[in-house]
Parts: sequence; structure tokens; C-alpha cells
Amino acid sequence: MDDKQYKQDLLEVFKIAQKAKGKTLRQLSGNNLDRVRYFDNKEKIKHVLQQAVFDIPLLSKVEHTFEDLQLELKPVALKRNKYDELIVKERLVLNDIYYDEIVNETFKDSKFINKNQLLLIMTYIHDYEKDFLDYEIRDAFIIDISRQKEFFLIVSDWLAIQEKVKRGKAEELNEGFTKVLSACTKSQSRIDVKKQPYSNVLARFRSYSFNTNFLKEIITRHKNKVEYINEIFDEVEVKDNIDFKNEQIEEYMKSIIGTDITSYTESKANQKHQMAFEKFLKENNSDLYDFLKVTNFKLMHKLTDNSNLQEQITTNYEIDPFEILNDEFEDSTFYQNIIIKNYLVIMIEKETNKILNYKLFSLSDQDIKNSQLVYYNTKKEIERLIKENKVGKEEPNFTKTKDNLSISLRKSKKNEFATYKVEGKEYTLPAYEFVINKNVIFK
Repeated sequence: MDDKQYKQDLLEVFKIAQKAKGKTLRQLSGNNLDRVRYFDNKEKIKHVLQQAVFDIPLLSKVEHTFEDLQLELKPVALKRNKYDELIVKERLVLNDIYYDEIVNETFKDSKFINKNQLLLIMTYIHDYEKDFLDYEIRDAFIIDISRQKEFFLIVSDWLAIQEKVKRGKAEELNEGFTKVLSACTKSQSRIDVKKQPYSNVLARFRSYSFNTNFLKEIITRHKNKVEYINEIFDEVEVKDNIDFKNEQIEEYMKSIIGTDITSYTESKANQKHQMAFEKFLKENNSDLYDFLKVTNFKLMHKLTDNSNLQEQITTNYEIDPFEILNDEFEDSTFYQNIIIKNYLVIMIEKETNKILNYKLFSLSDQDIKNSQLVYYNTKKEIERLIKENKVGKEEPNFTKTKDNLSISLRKSKKNEFATYKVEGKEYTLPAYEFVINKNVIFK
């Protein structure tokens, strides 16, 4: 196929995908729904889309959804938060990592880049109370991963994953280990272990994935009228993100201790101090700002009267009963947006708005295991309250700080109650938020 024909065919796929916007999977299937085949797993959205929208049958021995175009279809789930805003629900799982193959690959000829360089992203709205066939397609666009400014970070992450396997340490891989491209597990309920080439230790089977920060960024760019389809057709020079090591971040943070950010605190929002710091960072170190925005970092602030942290740090993440009742720990937004993040906490003095100190940390493997226990304990307690008809009548017995499980729950300081619908019934629960205990921060 010549280049002109290739671009025409790619543009045709884009136009067809655009026509699916605003329609549900059921509507897209129409009278052919009975003939649409899918497996009841995470791939079922993709299976329906490729048949109902593009008339592509399910075939097992193909590298790409659109084989002639080397284009892969990737649905991305969105969900509504408590403010009715659409946010990325989960990381985007890509192809599997085969330990015996990655050690002999170069990035240029790797299965990863061959499979995922050109992606047709179709976002849809996930709703726990709807049948998946009633999920609505929100948007569609084609993106070339190699032309994104994060590409340098993606290559660096792939090399870091490869190096772990080459050193016989594949069992040490986790989603918090890298910045944009992660080695994720596909399901907590299905724990497969595989041999690795340079060690007798069995390692969990993993797949590549893009983190939620990166997905949020590319979706935002598209909403802001970045035409990915044009960047594929035109040669555009892209400035790479600069990679920051923790030591470099710490060096910069030390240099700005004592800085007054009062001039940036014009907002009256609850998060005005964090917003002020982000504005300050964007203006004074745009490279670090861009790096933190797309990588596996979570930037937070803490108002204090001195330069030390005296208590837990709130995650600003309130319980979502829908998620806890329906999602496994490693598939949850809670896990991906809270548990596997690297935290940069900025301590700001209440009276003067000066940057007093900072703390850079992440949860250890044991902290993550403890957090998993908290997640499922919370699920059991919500299930008990519903089963015994005690929602709103009895205070939930959630994990407390004294339980010493790394993560605990406390009543939200922003909201007194939260109302949810579960299985058609409406429940009002006291609003609880997850907090990170200080023993995690000061290890």
C-alpha cells in the first residue's frame, strides 16, 4: 500500500469512529446484536466495537485490530466523580510482557512498540448500574505514541522494565516502578506466575499499561483541539519531556524552601494553596511541572504552622461504594490514583503562604498489601451494612489509624454525608475519606 492510500484508509477509519460518538454499544450493534461475539472479560468493549462499528470479526492470529494499517483499537473507560466530572477510570492495559522475549529485544523492534505505536482511542462512559452494552461512546481519535512529548519517558520506562528482567528481578516489577509505561497485573483475582530467564524465582504475569495521568493528558489535549490525525500526516517537531530523578526533584524543592507564593493564591477554592503552588511551578520550572503532570506522581499540599508533618495526609479520595463493591483492588481507581503513586507533599505555612518544607515518598510493598486489606475490609463492611439494613442507622466500622495498616479512613472534612444508589436503592452514608498514616511517610 502506498503512502497516499495508507493515509486515506487511516482517515476513513477515523471518520467511521467519529460517527460512533454519543451512541451506546447496543445502538451501534443495532439489529446485528445477536451476531456480535465477545468474551466476558475486560476486552468485551473492544470486541463489540470492532464488530459493530468496523465490521471486523474476532480473529486470534492478528497483531493489530486493523492489520493492514498496523492500527490498534483501544477503548478507554471514563467515570463520573462526585462533582459529576468525567475522569479516567483506570489505566490502559496494552499487550502482554513475555520475559523470555523482552530480554532479546531492542525497543525499536519490540512487540510493545510494534503493537502500540498507532492507537485508535475510543473513550466510553462506564456506569456500574448499567449493562455494559448501554455504555455510551464519548470520543474517538487516533494517536501516534512516537510523536508525543512523553515518548522519551516511555522508552526509558520500557528499558527499565527490560533491565529488571535481564537482572533476574522480574518479581520486583510493579506499577509504581516506572513513570508513564507500567508493568501491570491484569487481575487481582487471577494471579498467574511465570518463569523468567535469569532466575529460578517465579514472577507474576504482567502486561504493559499507560498510567491514568498520561491518559488524562492526551484526552485533554484532544479536547483542547490538538488534532492527532494531523500530527500523524504531518512531520511536526516534538519537544520531549525532560526526565527527572528523585534526587533532582529534591534538589529543586530544597532550593525553593522559604519562597512566598502569596501572589499565586488568588483563588477561593478549597485547594487554593495547591493550585497556587502548581501555578508557581508552571511559571518557574515548566519542565518539572510537565513531568509531574504526566508521570506516576501525585502532587499534594499540607498547611502547617511549622516545617514538620504532625498527622496523616488526606488523599482527597472519598469512599466510592460502587467501585469498592464492583472492582478488584488492582483494577480500582483507588489503587491507580492513590496506592501506586509517588507523593510530593508541599508544606505551606498558613499565615505567610511560604513554602516551609516538602516530603517525597511512596508506599512500600508491605504498605500496598496493608492497603489491599483495608480496601477489602471496607468492602465487607459496606456489604454488611446493606445486608443487615443498617446503612445510615449504624456508624461504619472502617479501618482506623490505630489499626496500623498504612491507610485508614476518617470522616471527610469537606462533606458530612454522601448519597449513593446501589442495586436500585438509595443510601445515605457518612462521607469518609482515605488518609495515609504518618508512619508510611516517615519510614
